[in-house]
Formats: sequence, structure tokens, C-alpha cells
Amino acid sequence: MRDEHQDPALGGKRRQPSPHEHDVRLGGAAALVHIIEKLDDESASVRARAIRELAHISDDEAIHQLIDLSRSGNHRQRRQAIAALGKTRHPAGLARLVEIVQTVGDVSLRRVAILALGRTRDPQYVEVIGQYFDFRANQTFTSEVVADALGRIGQHHPETIRPYVDRVVEYILHPARIPRRVRRVSVYMALHRLGSDDALNLLCQIAQEPTEAVDRRIHALDALQYQSHRQVKDVFLAILRESSTALMFERAVDGLLAMKDTRLESALADLLRNGHPSARIWAAQHIRSNQIRATIPTLIEACLDDTEVDVRQAALDALWTIDYLEAIPVCIKLLYDVNQQVQQMARLALERVMRYGDLSEHTRWAVGYVLEDRSIL
Repeated sequence: MRDEHQDPALGGKRRQPSPHEHDVRLGGAAALVHIIEKLDDESASVRARAIRELAHISDDEAIHQLIDLSRSGNHRQRRQAIAALGKTRHPAGLARLVEIVQTVGDVSLRRVAILALGRTRDPQYVEVIGQYFDFRANQTFTSEVVADALGRIGQHHPETIRPYVDRVVEYILHPARIPRRVRRVSVYMALHRLGSDDALNLLCQIAQEPTEAVDRRIHALDALQYQSHRQVKDVFLAILRESSTALMFERAVDGLLAMKDTRLESALADLLRNGHPSARIWAAQHIRSNQIRATIPTLIEACLDDTEVDVRQAALDALWTIDYLEAIPVCIKLLYDVNQQVQQMARLALERVMRYGDLSEHTRWAVGYVLEDRSIL
């Protein structure tokens, strides 16, 4: 249990820093000696804490200790020392990070060094980091890691990462130019990590432009579904409502599902009521495939009242798939529809319920009676 006299969250007095912590903040020699001793402690957590504390001591000896650890410590200590060197912002420490990126053969160590250089947000390291941003099939670094480091620098110096952003956009709009054996999702995630608003706006514009070639719009949508911005969700919703082609409709639904946009259900219901015939069919099909129960009242309405038989069939299929018990009274009504095709559709659906549905004895009797299956009496 926490001591209310010690824990400030419970109104107690704030814990006073130890003399050792005071020395660390002041970069004192006593603190440095104490920390260096802890580097040989048996406890891995104590050693890790000592490495982190070295990064906060403004002393050349502390930097040299970290540089030595980055060369000769065990693998975990080397990774910890490299990350700490990035926090020091010391010229010698940063020079060591550049050396690691350019010469050290261990992939995991270079990855830590790349991220540490990115966190400095210093544009002078863009070229050092960017040499690995080439999506080669045999690349030892994931492009997302490099893009993350470049993106951190680009937050403050967007012009310095422009060539890398342009390369990603080119790959997105012309997938045939992506190097062999490189997954497209790696390109999409690289765009996300780079965090370029200009690239995002360009892709949104292409995706929404009706005069653009459909394949370019599709490529833009494929990349955008990995970007969780409200602006992007609005683009997908607008394309869903536009319902220009089945492929665009499908991409819009997939994107909204991937981004967990809660407006998808109501948008599909609205299209099922008010869209053009093809859009109404597409909406019913996607309601069925995604089991959207909230649209059951709209499906029933479409089954009974839509003017297009194909739409009524798609809505009935969706209703039967989501809840066949809800479909039974609808099908019974449709047996008496003026359209013979609708009557046949309803009869087939009821026969399917009788064959595969888990019905109570009373319900089975009632459905069988309607179908004039006297053998069940």
C-alpha cells in the first residue's frame, strides 16, 4: 500500500532526491564515479539505469564511457548505450552514432542508431539516415524504421525529407515501379511514418477527383487506409456515398472498416434507401458480408418496398444471413407479393430456413404450413 505521508498523489510530501541524484543533475564527479561502478553491477536493471543516467551528466568522461559501452559491452548494453548517446546531444556521441550507422555490421545496433539520430531532429543527419530508404528486397532495415527517423526530422524541417516523400508517392501511384519482392504495405506504412501533410493532401485530392483514372484513385485509397486522420476518413465516406464503381465502393468500405469509422453503418443504411440501384445492391452485399445487425430495419424495408427485384434479393440474402428468424415473417409477406419473381425468391428462402435453420417446433410447423408442406402435420 502506498504511504500517504510519502506519496504526493495522496497529499503527502514529495520524496526528496537522494544526494546521488543531486550529483547527477549537477554532473558532479561523485555521481560519475558512483554510476561507473554500477555499470558492473550484477543486476541488469541497475546497469541499465546507470547507462541512462550517464546520458544526463554533462561530462566528457560520461560520453566516453557510453562510447566504450557501444563498442565493447554485451549486446543489450550496446543497444542501451547507443540510445543514450542520442540523448546526450554531445558532438562526440552523435559522431559515434553516425559511425555505427555507416560501418557497424549488426543490424539491430544500426537500427537503434538510426532512430537515435532521428530523435535529434537535426537535418544534417537526413542523408546519413536516408541512404537506407530504398525499399530493396534484401534491405536489412525495414523502411518504416528509416521513415520514422526521417519523419521526426521532417516535423521541424519538412523540406529536407521532400525527396523521400516524393519517392513514396511515386511508388503509391505507380506500383509497377516498386522494387521486386517489396510489399506494398511497407510503402504505405513508410508514408504514415514520414507524416507528410502535403503528400496526404495530394493523395486525398487524387482519390476524390472524378476525372482521375480509376486505377490511380484506387492506388491512392489503398495507401490512405493506413493513415488514421479524420480528413482521410471523410474522403472514404465521400467516395462511399459517391458510389461510382463497385471497386471504388468496395475500397471505401474496406477503408472505413480498417479505420473503425462508426459512420459506416449509417452510411450503408442511407445508401440502401436512397442510392442508385447498383449502390443499393452493393450496400446490401457489404451489410451481409460484415454482419451489420444495426441495419436490419432498413433491410426489412428494402425487402418489402424496393422497386428493384435485384435489390430486394440482395437485401433478403443479407437479412437471412444476419438473422434468419427475422427473415421468416418478411418472407411470408413476400409470398403474396404481386411480383412472381419475388414470390419465388421468398419461397426459396423459406425452404432454406426449413432445411438449415434451428427452429422451434411451433415455428417449423408454421413455416411448413405456409409452404403447404402437409407432411409435417
